[in-house]
Amino acid sequence: MKEFNRERLRAALDRLPTYQPPTEAWSAIQSGMHVSDGPVELPEYSPPSHVWNTINQKLDQTKSRQTNVRQMRQWLGRAAAVLLLFTVGYWSANYDAGPAVAVQESVEQAPIRPAFTALSEDEKSFEEMLRELEERNEPTLNQLRYELEELTFAKRDVEAMLVSYGQDAMVINKLADIERERSAVYRQIIAVR
Repeated sequence: MKEFNRERLRAALDRLPTYQPPTEAWSAIQSGMHVSDGPVELPEYSPPSHVWNTINQKLDQTKSRQTNVRQMRQWLGRAAAVLLLFTVGYWSANYDAGPAVAVQESVEQAPIRPAFTALSEDEKSFEEMLRELEERNEPTLNQLRYELEELTFAKRDVEAMLVSYGQDAMVINKLADIERERSAVYRQIIAVR
C-alpha cells in the first residue's frame, strides 16, 4: 500500500517518547520462562463441556445455513434458466419480421407518342402557299419561302427516318419541333402578305 502522507507519519513517529527497559527486567523475564531448564511448556487448560457443545451447535447451524443457501442458489438458477428458455421460445414463436421486401430495378421507356401526321388539308395549304410565293417572287417573301421549303424537306427526312428506324421518342420530338417552326413561318408569311 502506498503511503500518501509519509513525511507527516515519519514526523509523528519521531515525536513519540522512547523507553529503555532496565537490564534486570530481561533477567527476570528469562528466569520466569525457565529457559535454562529446556523448552518452555505452556500450561494446558480444558474448557468446560458446555463450551464445546455450543461451538458444535454453531458449526452445525452455519453448515445448515450454507447448505440452505446453496440449495436456494441452485433452485434460483434452475428457475432463471427455465424462465429464459420459456421467454426465448415464446418470443421466437410470436416473432413477426414483417412482410418480406424485395427490391427490383428496371428501366422502362416512356410510351412513344404516335407519329405526328399532318392533315392532308394542312399539307395542301403549305404547298399552295409555296406555289403562290414562287409566282410572286418578292424578296421579303422569298426568304420566308426558303425557310418554309427547308423545313418541309427536313420534315420529310425525319418522317423517312421514322419509317426506316421505327418509333423513337427523340425523332418524334424533333418532328414536332419542325412542325412548330413550319407553322410559325406560315403565320409570318400570312402576316406579311
